[in-house]
Amino acid sequence: MADPGAWGDEARAAFAPARDPGRLAVAVVTFHRRLDEVLAASIRGHAVPIDCKPGCNYCCHLRLE
Repeated sequence: MADPGAWGDEARAAFAPARDPGRLAVAVVTFHRRLDEVLAASIRGHAVPIDCKPGCNYCCHLRLE
């Protein structure tokens, strides 16, 4: 995995050519996958347990720790 601090540069690079809907969809999926990787690395690095699980959307409605 690349440096988590560089994910912003990676996101900008992924979205730069995304001028049409097809490329935009690919950029969004790529960005979300990378964001998941960065978050997982951060959680592992800090050893902070979280209540969120894949597919869960409670963070949109409740405060979770």
